[in-house]
Amino acid sequence: MRKSTIVVLVLSILLLVAGLGLSVYGVYLDSPHYTAYRYGNGFYSYSVHYRMDFPGQGNGYTEFGRLVFDSGLIAMAIFVILYLNNRKDEKIGNEKAAAFDERDRADAKANAVDAEIHEEEKKE
Repeated sequence: MRKSTIVVLVLSILLLVAGLGLSVYGVYLDSPHYTAYRYGNGFYSYSVHYRMDFPGQGNGYTEFGRLVFDSGLIAMAIFVILYLNNRKDEKIGNEKAAAFDERDRADAKANAVDAEIHEEEKKE
């Protein structure tokens, strides 16, 4: 594989992971958080439980995470296209190299036959 194809693969994986992380963090910020406080000590004490809602606090993270995840999917599609094109180019290059090797072998064989004939003629 070419280096550019590997770079696109690594970038797409990073974007996918970052998108998931940002989305999860946004959902965490939107969820209600509970806290409990205990006041007093001894005979008279009481505790207070709070439910803290921050609606819309993580919407930005969630939406940005979705955009980053979608861009990671697009980068993965680009990687697949590059990978398939590279394989096709490598196959064509290998076929050309094999044809070139066959011509070289044929030329070498023809030259080797001529060399043997010349050596035999010199020996006589």
